Amino acid sequence: MRQNKFYLSLLCALVTVVAALAFTSLRPALVSAFDGDAYVIKGGTVVTVTGATIKNGTVVVRNGLITAVGADIPVPADARIIDATGMTIYPGMFDSYTGYGIRPAQTQGQGQQAAPPGIDPVAIFIAQMTAAPSSAGLLPEVTVVDQLQVSETTFDQQRAAGITTALTAPRSGVFQGQSALINLGSQSAEKLILKAPFSLNVGFSGARGGYPNSLMGVFHFCASR
Repeated sequence: MRQNKFYLSLLCALVTVVAALAFTSLRPALVSAFDGDAYVIKGGTVVTVTGATIKNGTVVVRNGLITAVGADIPVPADARIIDATGMTIYPGMFDSYTGYGIRPAQTQGQGQQAAPPGIDPVAIFIAQMTAAPSSAGLLPEVTVVDQLQVSETTFDQQRAAGITTALTAPRSGVFQGQSALINLGSQSAEKLILKAPFSLNVGFSGARGGYPNSLMGVFHFCASR
């Protein structure tokens, strides 16, 4: 059993290294190719997962979505070409719940305020804890699209690990806001979005510094809305 675990760990490490090396060599081409509406990856071995492996295959991508895969695929006239000769092309992985690309949250939690000079911060904390129910954890209008902050290298680490698409969502409050499905490319935030809004996120962490501040409070908060 231990030997099997060792080999599994070794295999995972090798896959990670191969993915990182392949990404490093392809990155300059990918950066420029993502700027266009269509591009073609050709010359490599395509592992389709759902079908046979294709030697010297071609993958056509338009507007961030794969439109054709095969051995003898016509190359669109407006597509940019990425030469993958000697490389292996795998489907990208999908991360189904992340905070990728969202601007870092402020240090203070929702509803927290710094105590003015001469005022006991403990008194303010007690007042917040005993305050009437508010909308501190009710943030359905918040959208990831408005919070995305990306650059050319923001998703380098994810792409090097084989992750190419993600559902990114707000993480604060009870009704946390609206998520978005994005490609982890290197272009502007607007061009990365596949679908937004995608879903309304609900969490159970409560609102720091205000109601609801416990799990039972969150349940009551949800039931009352």
